Amino acid sequence: MSELIFVRHGQASFGASSYDKLSDKGIEQVRVLARHWSSMGEMFDHIVSGELLRQRETAEELLPVISGDAVAIEQNPAFNEYNGDPLLKIYLRDYKAELADIGPVEWPIKDPRLFQKIFEKATAKWILDALEPTDSDIGFERFDDFRVRVHSAIDQLMAKHTGGSRVLVSTSGGVIAMNGAGCR
Repeated sequence: MSELIFVRHGQASFGASSYDKLSDKGIEQVRVLARHWSSMGEMFDHIVSGELLRQRETAEELLPVISGDAVAIEQNPAFNEYNGDPLLKIYLRDYKAELADIGPVEWPIKDPRLFQKIFEKATAKWILDALEPTDSDIGFERFDDFRVRVHSAIDQLMAKHTGGSRVLVSTSGGVIAMNGAGCR
């Protein structure tokens, strides 16, 4: 049996022109992890990444702990994070009453604490299948579709890598959380 080790990308660039790029702190976080594993003698046989820039940048920084001469990062879009923007926009549109104590919320949400508060409310509705997209809600993925996408990708990865190989998967928090207790 193989071993899959999921790594959340380093800190992204919240509030910057491109959230998807690792911040300087995010790059350093991944380098610290790679140095730690190297100091412990930890090596991995393969590395897989989602296609998002922050996931690929994280995988690049982890290449020193991948064994073999011709190391290539396998990209798999099934390990991409769900698109949070449509969830938030639908929640803000359809559940304004729940935000009455906050007042009007402008998009994009720049305040990290406000973002977190609204994000938690929106994802709770998403998990319960209580968000209803319209034709204008581009990129919306239902929770159950996301779950199936992630679990299918894991099953395929396990079938591909046998014989005790160790595989790093550079991905995002939602994908990793999908592998938590009760999600599979």
